[in-house]
Amino acid sequence: MTKCELNFIVQPKHTNAVGTLFGGEMLSRMDTCAAIASRRLFTSNEFDHIVTMHVEVDFKKPAVVGDVVTMYGEIVNLGKSSIKINIKATKETESGTIETMGTGIFIMCTVKDGKPYPHGLKVK
Repeated sequence: MTKCELNFIVQPKHTNAVGTLFGGEMLSRMDTCAAIASRRLFTSNEFDHIVTMHVEVDFKKPAVVGDVVTMYGEIVNLGKSSIKINIKATKETESGTIETMGTGIFIMCTVKDGKPYPHGLKVK
């Protein structure tokens, strides 16, 4: 199945009032990783877009300024118009320690004319 890996360094502009990575920033990066993994499935298509349909996220540990955050996305299942992606987020601290900071399940959907549209793929 298709995968995606995204990295970024937490900067002050990514933090909340208590100095840790803002949850919305992490969610946005996870969603981007899911979208990239989904898009890589298709070289040509009959649908208009791939959109996020459902999200479940578990925030486990915070990240702080200077941490390197990595999102690992992997497609794990295909429905008629849906694509299920598991996302794992890790942080690497300045001392080199790597920890899981969150996990998520993203369901993406292929859309045409504003409605779910079959993508035509099957799980191999």
